[in-house]
Amino acid sequence: MVDTINGENELVASFRLKANFMKSWKPGSAPSNRDKLELYALHKQAISGDAPETLSTQSAAERAKYQAWRSKSGVIKSEAMRLYLQESDRQARVYGHQQPLTLPENPQQAQQQEQQQTPLNTPHESF
Repeated sequence: MVDTINGENELVASFRLKANFMKSWKPGSAPSNRDKLELYALHKQAISGDAPETLSTQSAAERAKYQAWRSKSGVIKSEAMRLYLQESDRQARVYGHQQPLTLPENPQQAQQQEQQQTPLNTPHESF
C-alpha cells in the first residue's frame, strides 16, 4: 500500500513538473492542432476528470477542445497523467526545442565558433 501511495505521489509530482515545463516549452516547429488538442484533453482529464455532458460555448476552438476532452471520458485521472507524460515527451522529441540565441562576447569568439561547426557537428544535428 505504501508503494502505491509513493508511486501515485511520484506520478502527480512528475505530471505537475511536466505540465509546468510544457507551459513554457518553445517547440522548434509548430505542433499540429491535433497534437495540441491531445495534450489539452489529457491534461484536462487528469485535472478535472470526465467532461460535462453539455457544451456551454459556441466558438469553434472551444468546441474542438471540448470534443477532444470528451474523447477521454472514462480514462481515470492517474492514467490520464501517465498518458500526458508520454505524449508530452513524444511531442518534445517530434517538434524539438527552440535554441536560444546566444551572442559571443567578442567577434573573435564568433569566428572561432563558425569555423568549428562543420556539417557533422552543427547544433541542429546533435541529438
